[in-house]
Amino acid sequence: MLGTWANEGLMVYDTTDATVTLVSGTASYLSSGFSPTTRPVTIQNLFLRSGSTDYVVEPITEQTYDSLAYKPATGLPSHYFYKPASPTATLYFYPTPDAAYVAHIKGRYPLMSTVALATTLALPEGYEAALCDNLGVDIASSFGLQPPASLVASARSSKAWLKTTNYKPQEMVSTIIGGYSQ
Repeated sequence: MLGTWANEGLMVYDTTDATVTLVSGTASYLSSGFSPTTRPVTIQNLFLRSGSTDYVVEPITEQTYDSLAYKPATGLPSHYFYKPASPTATLYFYPTPDAAYVAHIKGRYPLMSTVALATTLALPEGYEAALCDNLGVDIASSFGLQPPASLVASARSSKAWLKTTNYKPQEMVSTIIGGYSQ
């Protein structure tokens, strides 16, 4: 059920912070090098730290990354592109790091990849009802039962509230890289 919800864009997730030390001259990094359990579904925030100074690194699209004419350019990375392939994702930096910066990555991970059966979870408001009611509707037919209309209505309503709560509007961002607007 959680996998189906993820495909609908309604992911039940865990937010985890990770770090990876960038290597001078290396632009791409596999998620297995910074992810605690599996690849992040999305990256919420990424910054680089050098000594006691933090540097913002902005996300760019695959199209923008592909359009960069000279990817081997080196310097302090100002942009990153995250390719969430399965099972291992890749994180690309531009320009290519010129020093050993520490990348701090806050990612959203599928909940079930970060918990075990005996894990106690503290879920945000509304999640318990949505999970229980929707699971009841989902598995009723496995027991040859028709779920009560009240359970179906509660499941739909609680899931709709989660979608509303988790909705994040897309921002349109214009990025200038190397003198070209993307």
